Amino acid sequence: MTQFPWKITRGGQEIYFPEGSRRFVSVSVEQIAGDGRLDRAIDGSAIWLGDAAFRRHAVTLSCQGHTTAPVFDVWPGQVVTLEAPVEFAVAGPSATLAYDPVAGSVYGVDADDNRLPGTTVAGRVVSCPGAVALRYRPVMQCVVASRNADKTQNRADAGWTIRLEDLSGAETGIGEDGDTITFAAPGLQNYTAGEAFSLSLSGSVTSSTGLPITFDIVSGALPAGLTMNSAGVISGTPTAHGVSVAVVRAQSGGVAATQTVPFYDALPTITSNGISLQEYAVDTAYSLDLNTLVDVTGTDEEPVFALVSGSVPTGLSLADGVLSGTPTSFGAVAATFSATLPTGQSTELTVAFFLQNPDFYPDAVILGGTAQTWVDSAAFLNTTYDACDFTASGVLTVLQAGWVEYIIVGGGGGGGSVSSTAGGGGGSAGGFRRERIYLPVGTYTVTIGGGGGPGAAGSITSFGAVGLTGANIFGGTRGGTTSQAGVGSSGSSGSGGGGSATAGGAGGVASASDYGSNGGAGNTSSTAASQNGGGGGGFSEAGLPGSNGRGHGGGGVKVRLWETLVFCGGGGGGAGNGGSNNGAGGAGGGGNGGSSNASGASAAANTGGGGGGAGGGPSGSRTGGQGGSGRAIFIVKRRTAS
Repeated sequence: MTQFPWKITRGGQEIYFPEGSRRFVSVSVEQIAGDGRLDRAIDGSAIWLGDAAFRRHAVTLSCQGHTTAPVFDVWPGQVVTLEAPVEFAVAGPSATLAYDPVAGSVYGVDADDNRLPGTTVAGRVVSCPGAVALRYRPVMQCVVASRNADKTQNRADAGWTIRLEDLSGAETGIGEDGDTITFAAPGLQNYTAGEAFSLSLSGSVTSSTGLPITFDIVSGALPAGLTMNSAGVISGTPTAHGVSVAVVRAQSGGVAATQTVPFYDALPTITSNGISLQEYAVDTAYSLDLNTLVDVTGTDEEPVFALVSGSVPTGLSLADGVLSGTPTSFGAVAATFSATLPTGQSTELTVAFFLQNPDFYPDAVILGGTAQTWVDSAAFLNTTYDACDFTASGVLTVLQAGWVEYIIVGGGGGGGSVSSTAGGGGGSAGGFRRERIYLPVGTYTVTIGGGGGPGAAGSITSFGAVGLTGANIFGGTRGGTTSQAGVGSSGSSGSGGGGSATAGGAGGVASASDYGSNGGAGNTSSTAASQNGGGGGGFSEAGLPGSNGRGHGGGGVKVRLWETLVFCGGGGGGAGNGGSNNGAGGAGGGGNGGSSNASGASAAANTGGGGGGAGGGPSGSRTGGQGGSGRAIFIVKRRTAS
């Protein structure tokens, strides 16, 4: 067993040994043949061993008496790089090493075997003044000659053996007339499939004949896509990964020498990212690209996926690596898929799917905000609901994990302000969401969005951590002024446009019906009394256009469990100069528009309603109404009685 660190690499990547096995690994390095041995066949090439300088080495790694598995992915014929774990020695004080040394391994010793300072290394040229010997650990290019797994893995006496044969050194041919030709080993040739490659072997050959040198391949093969001409130039664009070994002959006059030229391009790799946990919803479209669950290197080709064990939720199917469909049932299932590259490399990945029937979970125990209780008497049943009502920012505390229903609304937008005879547009309602969610034990910050001031948007209401479903609900947008258009944005409804003598502002458009309705357009008229602003959009109804001194805001959402709770009404548009009827705000907290030269009315607090637009007047500025602030209510069902 050796005291030195050691490792084997293939294509620049280390081949790792099983954890703990190095404690038991023994290594031997021996010459393949003694002096006087004339040849030895390695991969079909004749190796001249008459000169000790050209002898090669056999390296054997063995491991016995542990329970880990054999080394994986090391097979006969593969070319590997070994940082030898044993030291070679040459006479000092200076020498040219036969091998590249492992970085930092070279040193000199005196006659008493004491290490000497001052060793210098330049490639293979080493100098250490006063040294009688130089020692180093070589970097050896080897071919895997054989491997053996002696016992079944996971047994106490499991073991393995790997035998490597050195490819380094040069090969010399001697003719009958004394002419010589020497073919130095060009070393391992790394290439990349799909990229141009070129290698000239002429610089590796020296000859005493004075005649031209020609090259041919006597055994083995070049990588697919490469060819060699008679001048020893190997070129082309390789088309395949892997290991190839060609035995090339260099010939001049009556002498010849052969040399093994190994080629290597790392095969593509594919690895799994482990088990993926996926949540889904019944009757809701679902899609998962399995390519996102594996890492592929060395190729642009995508793997082919197949289900090998387990199952997926009912309603899902696999096609072209994408699992998609509409799940139709609750449950907890797991599926294992194979992922195979066109070059044959494969891995497996496991996906676990989970959706438990909500009735199997308890309701949460919560604290925070203002305690509220509502009773619903619909369908001759009295159902009591306890709630934590947040009209101002605070903290929701979940003492026992479980299901909670929440209602959350963003701050409403402010009404449009004016400084002419025109009427201002009504502000839009904030975003609204009602949903049931499972919350783990913990604390959740609840931030109540403020209502927008005159001509300003409302702010976001949020709770929980980033990424929690339903965490952020957008505020409403501002009303239009004079002939300006209203505003619409993602996450809220659209505001009303202002009215003027020349142009009526367009109503803001809600980006999605999930967030609310559009705002109404302002009214254009040469008569100041008819220059009305449009109503702001509510959650459930669009704002009405301004006309005859009226511009109604859209209606809000009435929560049917509690007849007193209404949210998200749009603001009314302002009436023109001389108008006596202000625009009515939408049901659900929306503010009324101003009549004559009055300012717009504010929306009700904590409803997310939009502020009313300012009325038109003969002169002077008039402000739009303040939007209603947001609100968050967390509800737990407590009791059902007949």
